[in-house]
Amino acid sequence: MANVRASGGTKHNKSNRGPDPSVPTLLMLCARAGGRCEFRGCNRVLFRDEITLNEFNDTNVAHIVASSPNGPRGDAIRSHQLSDKIENLMLVCLEHHKMIDDKKLVASYPEERLLQMKHDHECAMELAGNALNFETSHILLFSSPIKGVQDATISKNHAVLAILSTKRPAKAEPDSIRIQCDLDYNDAAYWKTVDASLKRKYLERVANITQQDAEAHFSVFPLAPIPLIMKLGYLMGDKVRADIYQKRRHPDTWEWQETSSGSDFLSMKEEALPDGATIALVISLSNAKSAEDKASFAAAVGAKVIYEIKATRPDVDCISTKHDLSRFWHAYQKTINAICADNPGCKEVCVLPAVPVSAAFEMGRRFMPGVYPKMRIFDFNNGFKETLTIGE
Repeated sequence: MANVRASGGTKHNKSNRGPDPSVPTLLMLCARAGGRCEFRGCNRVLFRDEITLNEFNDTNVAHIVASSPNGPRGDAIRSHQLSDKIENLMLVCLEHHKMIDDKKLVASYPEERLLQMKHDHECAMELAGNALNFETSHILLFSSPIKGVQDATISKNHAVLAILSTKRPAKAEPDSIRIQCDLDYNDAAYWKTVDASLKRKYLERVANITQQDAEAHFSVFPLAPIPLIMKLGYLMGDKVRADIYQKRRHPDTWEWQETSSGSDFLSMKEEALPDGATIALVISLSNAKSAEDKASFAAAVGAKVIYEIKATRPDVDCISTKHDLSRFWHAYQKTINAICADNPGCKEVCVLPAVPVSAAFEMGRRFMPGVYPKMRIFDFNNGFKETLTIGE
């Protein structure tokens, strides 16, 4: 840590350290870091105790290239040259200062890694500052184990970064809906239980806010089974102002991309069982459904006809931009309109969705009661299982 002194700029010959950072440099560093630890994943507020909430100064200023050639990441020439330069300084908590300078761990924190941490943190703080005049949005983290067993967690920091180009968080902590059920995922009781749990928590977390502020805006970050995400969208409807986000693997972010996936969304129709009585809708975006898959689904639900929406480039990232999502929605709307026109009096449709989370949310959110037929949502898990219903 820099030995902070008002004079600054003096050399410590006995320890062979370079000059101390000046007070203006330290103040500028604190401002750039937003008074928070710059170690990736920490973001701890350094002027307030997290437990007692008492205000006090817990700031530590760490050198990336040590002030002394003999120190962590030290260099015979650059240590003294960079000792008082802001680009070589990180604002950190005491815990992470000790960690990055620990002789046993210093190899894990090379100069390049610390520089990247500093850069990412300070860019995030600049984004947050730029967003001060933006409209506020309630960040809603929605999670439930995938297939009932694979746990899902959502990073609050990643969610905040995703909205900062157009919105700012309405409050320090996000709203959260977590759905958990110990029953078997394939059991009808599981879906009855999670459906009731979602409705109850929606009233507590979302409806409670919209009742107080009809213009409240939500930024939704879901990691959950597709039927639950569709149901959340249905509960919110198009009357609640909301933006949907989806997790990408490459790059690892929740931010919408600027470049389209290049996938198109095609709608088609084919006859199924001559003695069938239901209408089936298969949506093949995340993966392509084979003729055998569709035939099996038709047999499972007794479908006389199958409508399908398919991506020309099926993949979990086939929807990469907001424009991609809009194009999918128009293809979906066109298909539902065709179902209604081709099948007058149609009361329900059996839906098998293999879709990204953003598409699932929009399918539920834009459901038109009294216009669209009821949607019985199916999932494949050792066979086709009926899950939730939209439009009851």
